[in-house]
Amino acid sequence: MAVAGLPVPDTTDHCPLSAHKAQQPDTTPDAVKWAHLDQETYLAEHTRLTSGAGRRVKTTILLPTMHCASCVGFLEKLPGKLPGIAEAIVDLPRKQLKVVVDLEVMPLSQLAGHLTKLGYPPDFQADATTANRKEMRAIVGRLAVAGFGFGNIMLLALADYVEAASFAGTEFEVAFGWIALVLATPVMVYSGSSYWVSAWKALKDKRLNIDVPVAIGMATIFVRSAMDVLAGHGMGYFDSLAGLVFFLLIGKWYQNRTYNSHTHERTYESWFPVSVVRLTAAGPETVRIRHLQRGDRIRIHNGEILPADGEIIRGAGALDRSFITGESDPIPAKASSVVEAGSRWTGAAMEMRVETPVATSKLTRLWNAEAFDKSDAMSIADPVNRISSIFTPAILAVAVVAAGVHLALGTGLAWDAFTAALIVACPCALALSIPFTYGSALRWLGRAGAFLKNVMVVEKLARLDALVFDKTGTLTHSAGQTTTPHTHLSPTQERLIASVAHSSSHPLSRGIVRHLMATRGWTDADLLPVEAFFERPGQGIEATVQGHNVLIGSRRLINAPRAKAAQAPGATEVHASIDGVHLGHYALQKPMRDGVDEELKRLRTHHELYLLSGDSDAEAATFAPLFRSEAMRFAQTPEDKMAFIESLQSDGKRVAMIGDGLNDAGALKQANLGVALVDDLYAFSPASDMILHASGLQALGPMLRFARDAQKTVYLLFVVSLIYNVIGLGFAVQGLLTPVVAAILMPISSMTVVGVALVRTGWAWRKAGLAQHHFAN
Repeated sequence: MAVAGLPVPDTTDHCPLSAHKAQQPDTTPDAVKWAHLDQETYLAEHTRLTSGAGRRVKTTILLPTMHCASCVGFLEKLPGKLPGIAEAIVDLPRKQLKVVVDLEVMPLSQLAGHLTKLGYPPDFQADATTANRKEMRAIVGRLAVAGFGFGNIMLLALADYVEAASFAGTEFEVAFGWIALVLATPVMVYSGSSYWVSAWKALKDKRLNIDVPVAIGMATIFVRSAMDVLAGHGMGYFDSLAGLVFFLLIGKWYQNRTYNSHTHERTYESWFPVSVVRLTAAGPETVRIRHLQRGDRIRIHNGEILPADGEIIRGAGALDRSFITGESDPIPAKASSVVEAGSRWTGAAMEMRVETPVATSKLTRLWNAEAFDKSDAMSIADPVNRISSIFTPAILAVAVVAAGVHLALGTGLAWDAFTAALIVACPCALALSIPFTYGSALRWLGRAGAFLKNVMVVEKLARLDALVFDKTGTLTHSAGQTTTPHTHLSPTQERLIASVAHSSSHPLSRGIVRHLMATRGWTDADLLPVEAFFERPGQGIEATVQGHNVLIGSRRLINAPRAKAAQAPGATEVHASIDGVHLGHYALQKPMRDGVDEELKRLRTHHELYLLSGDSDAEAATFAPLFRSEAMRFAQTPEDKMAFIESLQSDGKRVAMIGDGLNDAGALKQANLGVALVDDLYAFSPASDMILHASGLQALGPMLRFARDAQKTVYLLFVVSLIYNVIGLGFAVQGLLTPVVAAILMPISSMTVVGVALVRTGWAWRKAGLAQHHFAN
């Protein structure tokens, strides 16, 4: 993405999108309309390359007309219907479709055309909030026309309601019938247009959605009423038609309004708990990334992700843009290079100037995009797809059979039984259960400092069997270590070590830097430029400073001799070597986070607990009361951690990895649930499913109990929805419900589900005791 006012770098050599020749131009109207979607500038900004054959990209498409479980079920089956679509996941509350598409088979312009023909025209100009606002205005307009028609037709039919003998068969009844027909026509054509269009496009595509029976019911009422008026047999049932459309639109208005109020984008922007070091005249300070402004200077350490677009002022290294483009090859970058938010920095600490105001929502989209890469990714539609796929055909069959039975028996109720059965049954309540229960849970968890990638992460939380913890910076404080030097270093040697450690984001490196800066009274200006910086995760750092080779890390990395004198109990050794000469080590004692020991004791009553650490086993005795001896592993490389988690999964366990978002990315991604713990450093990791502020770690157990209660609420609402449909259909097939009453019951069922979801999650929040763990941002 180009940054305003800055030169655009030549990306020909490293941008995979530009490496392919454009498709032959398509001159069909749809292709011309959407032609801009195939331009390289659009693709570079709105798509992300992924692994696989061909030219596969991931992108998110806004579909404003998506509205029900049938839509979700149909759209998530696109991979089997359209060539080139490898994966499709629906975000119903945001009305977004996330797809993996092979551009060599299905260019985005063609995909947009296909979606339009299927009844889901994409909107590439607006964001979700703007599109929802437009949709709400359209619903209100149609609702106003339906309400006007309904009210006036009811007034006209007042005499018919009271069965006035002087009214029946008179010219007034005939005239009022024609007026009602005129008033009902715009209600039918305009107010009911969304149902007509949706049903027609579904039938054209040889499929059934929930709008098909509704449209059939509306058409049946209108045709019969029009025939009554034309034949002079009365005013028909135009009041029922107008009332039906009016109450259906009220239900749609309520559903959209509730969806909009539970959109989580605003919550992420307000609470995203990640920070960055801003450089000011008074010195460096840690600030939330949403507080950054254009022109701010910030420091980025090795392994951190850039939170904003900007320009490098000082430093040299490489950019890993795999989170954005899918390409893992690093791109060299140095002073004056333009950099993009979402890139991961590799190299010595660098300084950059923010050129574009930080958009947390962009990082949120980057975070959510990784849902495609999870092997066990779940969709909101999964639990209801099997039901919704057979729901509409079953309802049509029930309505036809009910009408046939009443006709055969001569009860005169065939009309009411047929139309009421079509209207009263609806899978909407079933479809609302998951997004509103888990959506409400997501909002509550944010108050305790837990920020989830999407609502289905709540389901993962509820299913966990094993919890795997990193040690340094997770169970122990990332700051506040006691650093004891066991070295004989000159001030020059200490400056070399401080300069190298300063570029690392690892808690042990930060501890050494704090110690040296405090004891020597140094500032950032006293540090030396670092070259050839390389960090080996779980082992240490190697770099060149003013021609000297500096190594900081484990005894094994430096091949240091074992100290003769015993070190302080529970201390971790960080050894130092300059130009191949071992100069001693620092002993760092890291206190455990407040309340974590008690929380671990509570957690192990319901979960298997494991400890994986890249450090030595010096602190094994400290953690022995909390973990079984065979459940603690030290000197673990990132590969070792991933392999251990995979072994647990092969035994059928659902595993959560709780660790450093910077150094445990592989393990976070391998786990069923990856939890990145953040403190005062910028530790955002797209590989994680959940970002947990350090203050919320002692509430992990209550969070898991809360998630299990939320899961029980979903099951309860499934039962409620099923009971509603069974009872409603029972009355409808007997002819005991009029179409208007059936239309009133439909939104009431949705309101009931939403109300129960919101009230019960609030109750579960208090029951879990999370109210006392309020996260103050």
